[in-house]
Amino acid sequence: MRTLTQALLLTALLVLTQGCATVTPTGRVSVDGEAISHAVAGEGRPAIVFEAGLGEGMDSWAEVFPAAATISKAFAYDRPGYGGSRTTRQQLGDVLDVLPGSELVALAALLEPDRPAINGAEAADRLDRVLTKSGLAPPYVLVGHSLGGQYVLIYAARYPRKVAGVLLVDSRPKGFSTVCEARGLSPCKVPDLLRALSPEHIQAEIDGLVATDAMTPTPGVLGDIPVIRLVATKPVPAADARHHALWVEMQRAEAAAQARGRVQLVDGASHDIMDDRPAAVTEALRELVDLARQGDRASQVSP
Repeated sequence: MRTLTQALLLTALLVLTQGCATVTPTGRVSVDGEAISHAVAGEGRPAIVFEAGLGEGMDSWAEVFPAAATISKAFAYDRPGYGGSRTTRQQLGDVLDVLPGSELVALAALLEPDRPAINGAEAADRLDRVLTKSGLAPPYVLVGHSLGGQYVLIYAARYPRKVAGVLLVDSRPKGFSTVCEARGLSPCKVPDLLRALSPEHIQAEIDGLVATDAMTPTPGVLGDIPVIRLVATKPVPAADARHHALWVEMQRAEAAAQARGRVQLVDGASHDIMDDRPAAVTEALRELVDLARQGDRASQVSP
């Protein structure tokens, strides 16, 4: 019964995170046959690039995106299946909706089977193609929430010369599920029911979580790239104090192992820090952008 309750709570959380505030798209690019919706605002370098968490699109950054655009050029996008970004399967489905019956039968066979798992390396490489297609030149200050934090860390490890800084917004620590289970805590993983109730693009990211965690770099891999970790002070639904204490403990350990890292507990903030305390996100962004402009990474454009 407890597992069911947790799953229902997390499902409700997934729905509730899609708030009323929005980020207005300014363009769309085709990457790997998928139509990627994105928004660009502001001017300056390094560019600030937002990566949303599991189950969320670029609208999750609505409370901080306008302020970020006053600091430097800001970029947000929807991964395939989220918001205004259409997967190949969704685009074919749009065509099927308007074709007469005979063509429906022929085109139906083109629809691929269930979307395969998507891991962090694939997400990072796709982000790089999206940025290139969108004409957004490096260097970047990457901002990732939750699972998006692991995606941007993997990006920074794969494309270090393109990255001027990383801001992690209550990002999942590497190896958290393993340590969580070893200590007998819960919830440590996405419940099966939540996966079953999710759209296929979210299922694909859930199915890739283990691989993504394995690919997430240890702090030392990022060298002198500055990394700021904003950490919630309120536990996630269905989690107890011990669960949250482990979350904070692992965040602090990762920050301590980072050559240029620090951790900041954001008072009164839930997992969605950007909604509860947008000023904390904005201030951290300003710090990273200023660091980049004072150093040599702002002029770095080679891959």
